[in-house]
Amino acid sequence: MALLYPVLSILESLFAGLLLWKPAESGGISRLRLIFMILIALIVVVVLSGWLFRSKILRRSEKIGTACFFLSAACFFIAFTTRYYFDNPALDFTVAYLKQALPFILLTAILSLQTFIGIVYYYSKENGSVSRAFKQLFWGGRIVWQVVLIFLACLTLMSAFIPIRANYYPSFDSSIFSYIGQQILRGKLPYVDGWDHKPPLIFYIDAFGLWLANGHLIGIWLLEVIALLLGSILFFRILKKYFSEGIALSVTMLGILHQARLFDFGNYTEEFSLFFQLAAFGLAFSDRFRNRLGWQGFLSGVLCGLAFTCKQNTVGLWAALFLLDILQLYLNRDQKSTFVHQVIYKWVRFLIGFLAVNGIWIVYFAVKGILREYWDVAFVYNFVYAQKSGESRWATGLTTLTFLPSLSVFLLLAFLSWPAALFDRIRSFRQCNRNDRQKLFDQNRLLLFALIALPVELILAGLSGMNYQHYFILCVPSACILAAWLGDSMLRQLSVRMKPGAASLVVLAVFWIGSAPMANVYRRNYEPRMPSAATKTADFLNSNTNDGDLVQLWGGVLAPYVMSERSSPSRFFNVRPLYLFPGYMQEEQWGTFLADLKNSPPKFIVYMNDRFLAQVPYNSNGFCEDLDLADYQRPTYKFLCDHYRYRETINEGMNDAWGVFERTGKETK
Repeated sequence: MALLYPVLSILESLFAGLLLWKPAESGGISRLRLIFMILIALIVVVVLSGWLFRSKILRRSEKIGTACFFLSAACFFIAFTTRYYFDNPALDFTVAYLKQALPFILLTAILSLQTFIGIVYYYSKENGSVSRAFKQLFWGGRIVWQVVLIFLACLTLMSAFIPIRANYYPSFDSSIFSYIGQQILRGKLPYVDGWDHKPPLIFYIDAFGLWLANGHLIGIWLLEVIALLLGSILFFRILKKYFSEGIALSVTMLGILHQARLFDFGNYTEEFSLFFQLAAFGLAFSDRFRNRLGWQGFLSGVLCGLAFTCKQNTVGLWAALFLLDILQLYLNRDQKSTFVHQVIYKWVRFLIGFLAVNGIWIVYFAVKGILREYWDVAFVYNFVYAQKSGESRWATGLTTLTFLPSLSVFLLLAFLSWPAALFDRIRSFRQCNRNDRQKLFDQNRLLLFALIALPVELILAGLSGMNYQHYFILCVPSACILAAWLGDSMLRQLSVRMKPGAASLVVLAVFWIGSAPMANVYRRNYEPRMPSAATKTADFLNSNTNDGDLVQLWGGVLAPYVMSERSSPSRFFNVRPLYLFPGYMQEEQWGTFLADLKNSPPKFIVYMNDRFLAQVPYNSNGFCEDLDLADYQRPTYKFLCDHYRYRETINEGMNDAWGVFERTGKETK
C-alpha cells in the first residue's frame, strides 16, 4: 500500500510522456513538447523525493496540501477551457499552445489531486475525522488560500484591460512606453529615436514584456500582474504582523480593487514603482533584515533607484522611511549616539545602492553617445514641465486631498483615520514613560510610517499641478494601513459587547459595503468596447502598409503605432511635446521634426485635429489651407502641403474623425 502513490505517479507520468511523444512535421519532437517532457521528468523527481522524505514533510504539510488542491483545480479548469473556441485570435492562439501541453496540464492536475487526497487521508487518521483533517488543512495552510484570494483580486482588476479584449487599444501613456519598447527591440534608443520625458526604466520594462510575448502587449500585461501580485503579497504579510489577519486580508484586497479607478488602461510608471515601493516596504518591516541594516539600506537604495528611473517623484516611501528614522532619533534622544550611528550606516548604504542604479544608466547612455539627450529630456525638460504646469498647483490642491476619499466610504474612512490616529499616537507618546518610548515606537512603527507616508505621497502626487488619476496609485498603501488601524480599533471596541467573530464580521461588512461604489467602476471597465478611431486606424495601417513603411500620427492618440507595429520617421512620433510649451526649444524641435520628415517621409499622415493643433480640413485643400500657425511651424506645414494629399477620413461623422493624408511621391530632399 505504501508503494501505491509513487508507482501510480510514475505510470501516470509515463502515459503523459507517451501522449506528448508526437513528432512535428519536420520528423522530430517539437521544441515545446520536448520542454514539457523535461518538466514531467522533473515532476517525477520531485514526487519521488517527497515520497522518500514523507515523514518529515507530513509534519508541516498543511500548506502543501492546500496548494495542491488549488493547483489541481486551476489545471483542471485550464484543461476544460481548451475544449472551446473563443473567436478571439490571441486567445485562440494561446489555447492552441495549451492543447499541445494538455497531457502535462492533466498530469499536474492528477498528481496534485493525489497528493491532496493523500495528505487528507494522513490527517484524518491522525485526528480521527475527515472534517477535522479539512479544518486543519484550511487553517494551517491559510496563507495559500489567502494568496489565492489576493491573486483573484489582482485578476479582477487587471482583466478589465487585458490586451486580448475585443477592440482593445492602449492608453496615451501606455502607447508611448510600449512604442519606445518596440523601438528598443529593433535596436533603437529612447530620447533620440523615440522622444518622451520619462526616465528610461519604463521603456525597457515594456521592451522586456514585449520580448517575452513575441511582440504582443500581453507580455507587458503579465509583468503588471506579477508586479501587482508580488507587491500585494508582501504588503499583506507585513500588515498581518500588526493587525488581525481578517482585516489585513480584506484591506489588502480592497486596496487592490480600488486601483480600478486609478490604473485606467494600465502600464503606468506608478504601477511598477508601486512594486519597487512595496518591496522596499517589505525590507523595512521585515524581521529578517532587522539586524542587517547594511543590506537593508543597500537593497532599499537599489529599489529606490529603480523607482526613480521609472519616474522621479515616486520616491515618497523612502522619504517617509527617512522621516520615520528622524522621528525615532528624536524620541530616543537620550540614546542618540547609538541610533545616529545606525541611521547613518543604513542611509549611506542606501545612497550607494541608489547611485549604483543611476550610475549604470549614466554609463549605458554615455557608451551609446546620448548622455546629453538623456539629461536634457529626462531631467531638464521635466524641470520646465513641473515649473510650467505647477502654476496651477494651488488650484488643484483641493482635488489632491479629496480625490481618493471621494471614490468610496472605505477610502473616506481611511483618510478620516489620519487625524484620529495622529492625535491618538501623540497622546500615547506624551503619556508614555521615556524609558518605554522605544517599545511603544516599535509597536506603532507601521502606523507612524503611514501617518508620514500619506501626506508625503499626496504632496508628490500634486507636485506637477496636473491631478491625473494614476498619480494617486502610490497613496493607496498608506491609506490601507490607516484603514487597517481603524478596523482593528473598531474590532477592539466591538469585542467588549459581542463575540470576536461577530465583531470581525461587522468591521469587514463596513469595509466591503463601504466599497460598493467601486462596483460601478468595474461595470464600466468591463463594458464591451466598440470599434474606435484608434482601432480603425490600426486596421487601416495593417491593410495599407507593409512592415517597413513609416507613418506619422499627428495628434493625441498613439495606440495605432503599437497595434499595427508601425514606426514614425521622427523621434517626435508623439507630436504633443512640439506644442506643449510654446517658446521652450520650439524652433529647434520643429527644425529637427521637419528634417526627419524630409529624410524619411512617411507613407501616411493621420491628422487628428485635436484642440492643440491647427485645424486642417479633411478635403483636397488639406495642409494647403490658410492655417493659424506660429512662424516656426510654417515650413513644416508647407512641406506637408507640397508632398501630401487628402485620401480619406477614418471614423467619418464621429467626434473623433481623423484625416488620412498620403504621400504624393514628389522628391522631398
